[in-house]
Amino acid sequence: MNVKEKLLIIEYSIVNASVIHQDKLEAVKSLKMLLIQIDFKTEIVPLKNIETLISLFETLADRKLTSSEVSIIEEIKEP
Repeated sequence: MNVKEKLLIIEYSIVNASVIHQDKLEAVKSLKMLLIQIDFKTEIVPLKNIETLISLFETLADRKLTSSEVSIIEEIKEP
């Protein structure tokens, strides 16, 4: 499963939860927007290394990630 699919599954579970966590939903949307900048044909997204994955998203965002964004990234990380 790729990073886009994982974010969609997380977004779906947030939206369908009995209590919607708006901060997590906004974090997923933010990360999805950042993914648009990646050329998946030429770049590899490091799903197994959390620090590198966070660094990638921070570089794309040109800022530090929020705690909600980091939390979502931890959920998409592969074991």
